[in-house]
Amino acid sequence: MSNSLDSAVRSLDWEQLESDTRYLTHGIHRYSGKFIPQIAGQTIDLVTAPGELVVDPYTGSGTALLEAALRGRSSIGLDLNPLACLIARVKTTPVDPDDLDRFVDRVRIAALECIRKPDQPLPGLGMIGPETWNAVTADARWSDSWFVKWFPDDRRAELIAIDHLISAEADPHLRSVGLLALSDVLRRSSMANTSYPNVMYDRRKAPPQALPPRFVRRLDEIASAVRDLEAKIPPEHVPEVLDASACAIPLADESAHAVVTHPPYIGSIPYAEYGALSLRLLGHNPKDIDELLTGGRRQTRDVVQRFEHDFDRMIAESARILRPERYLVMLLGSPTVKGTLIDLPAMALRLAKSHGLRLDARVERRGGNRRANLMAEESLLFLRKA
Repeated sequence: MSNSLDSAVRSLDWEQLESDTRYLTHGIHRYSGKFIPQIAGQTIDLVTAPGELVVDPYTGSGTALLEAALRGRSSIGLDLNPLACLIARVKTTPVDPDDLDRFVDRVRIAALECIRKPDQPLPGLGMIGPETWNAVTADARWSDSWFVKWFPDDRRAELIAIDHLISAEADPHLRSVGLLALSDVLRRSSMANTSYPNVMYDRRKAPPQALPPRFVRRLDEIASAVRDLEAKIPPEHVPEVLDASACAIPLADESAHAVVTHPPYIGSIPYAEYGALSLRLLGHNPKDIDELLTGGRRQTRDVVQRFEHDFDRMIAESARILRPERYLVMLLGSPTVKGTLIDLPAMALRLAKSHGLRLDARVERRGGNRRANLMAEESLLFLRKA
């Protein structure tokens, strides 16, 4: 099997330089270090058959889950980042088109009401009517120092008002669609610099323009993408997204047919920091989330050691849940941490061997987006459970 797999792996295009990586729902929300859909899809085709179970312990924005579902596989994804879980769920969950249209129409109309001046404009904030204004000022975020810093008064009022509109929806899947649209326009509606992935306050930034029109456009775009899922993903193959740790996968021994994942980059992509605005919207402290993530707290001296500890546990858990002769497949780069190049593929091979996983195939790709991690190439490792 290893010879045939190696031959099949080498026959495929792993660069995917000209491929559309934003088709269907793959582009519904910004997320750094995404798995390229075509790479995830090709991998799933190689190591699984329709009806089998694919697990991604670092699911991120849910790329592998969507590709598994589109290929008739069951899939389960895990992540400790609430923003990642939100994106992955919206990205992979079909919603009844009529219900979606009803929700979008209701929220669109109500959101745009936030920028229609009432008959008697409120002093200093003429964009929101009296009833909405009372609800906004009763919300703890209105006076919260963090929200005050990042969102000027009018943008903060609009943000809270729209969040209230979304929260009024009874259907959790529809609420998630609305929340994701709101999350994706926060950066341009705040005082954050838009030139960098990390959230940096921009003292020279002009006051951001009204949030509702931007939100409505994004809601329409996301809803359009989600609407297409119903015809492509049957109920039995809708992925399951778990708020859980890769170090303790909540699945039975030998229950998975494949583990396919794109682990985080050590010290290069601070996922919680990059998503700070969205995490705050979701009610989470980014620093608390950073404490939980593999490779989090990237400025600490022991970041590589802590990453290796969690990485080892993920590999051990993957070996445990895999059926015999099945594969853990990882796309890995070698980031530079505090001036030192970390050979992550070599680390993975060493740890995998200690857990009974053998390398059957390996392919190198140059990669097209290395802005944050300065990596010259990435390695795709096919590790088989003996």
